[in-house]
Order: sequence, then structure tokens, then C-alpha cells
Amino acid sequence: MLLRKSVTNNFRFDSHLRITYILCMDNLQKPTDRKSDLSLAGFKLWIHKYESPNSDDFWDGNWLDVTALCVAQQSSVLTEGVILHLGYLHTFYTQAKQLYNSLSGSAYLESPEPNLDLTLTMESKGQCKLKISITPDNLNQEHTFIFSIDQSYLPPVISQLESIFNSYPLKGSQQ
Repeated sequence: MLLRKSVTNNFRFDSHLRITYILCMDNLQKPTDRKSDLSLAGFKLWIHKYESPNSDDFWDGNWLDVTALCVAQQSSVLTEGVILHLGYLHTFYTQAKQLYNSLSGSAYLESPEPNLDLTLTMESKGQCKLKISITPDNLNQEHTFIFSIDQSYLPPVISQLESIFNSYPLKGSQQ
């Protein structure tokens, strides 16, 4: 990989950190080949495929291969792999609709894998707190992002989730 001198000179880190930063930034460009499937504040999620497209079982058939990216001021974290189950995304969708209709409560996207969790909590006067925990390496890293948004962010999120379910229908039945 070529390092651009003009880019590396903008940072005051030792050479190892400089190289790591450039490598991470190159990786962050990877998912932008197409529009994200879900976008909320500084969070983006790309769904690539079912892990087991031929399985109709609720548990085995609904695992998704995804890329998740969260970006905030001077920080960005990317994680990818089979880390999200469609059933949990559907629960988040149901809770997000309730959150929007009642303007109270919370919506949780809690993955069984430790790489990604997202919480939307309604606060006063239609304001929401968006908390995202994301990591590519749950044994050695923890990253939490908090965004202040409002209720106007919820209808586009609900619509994006509906589009995801049109492309990736929930398989099987949860028992």
C-alpha cells in the first residue's frame, strides 16, 4: 500500500499509528460502492447477503453478512461479517414504530454477536438519544457513539427497515 506523504504529514503520531490510520481509512472506503441499506445520524449499515440463503429455519436462515460503520467527529469504526440476525432487526423495527407513534420509550437493536448494538431512547420534546456500540474486535476494543437526534429521523429509518425486509424477508417462525 502506498502512503501519501501529504496525508501522513497531517498527523502527529508515530509511524506505526500513521500506517494504521491510513489502513483503517482505506478500509472505511470499502462499503461506499453502493448506498447503505440503513442510515441514521453517523451510523450506516450495508447488508450483503444471508449467511445461509437456502435455510428456511428461523435461527439459521436469518443471519446476515453485513458491514456497519459509525462516524463522528474525528472518529470512525467499521465492523463486518455475519454479526446481525434479521429477527433482532425486526424487533428493532417494531420498537422504532412504537417509539415514533408514542414519542416515548426505547428501541433496541441488540445483536447476539458483541460487535454491534444500537439504542434509540426518546427524551423530552421529541428529542432522541442514539447510542451505538460498535467494534471489529470485542476482545480488545470498545467504541461507543452518542448522537442527539429528533423524532423526524424515525420515519426514514422505518422506511429503510421496510425496504430491508422486502429484500431480506424474515424466514421461518420464532418459537
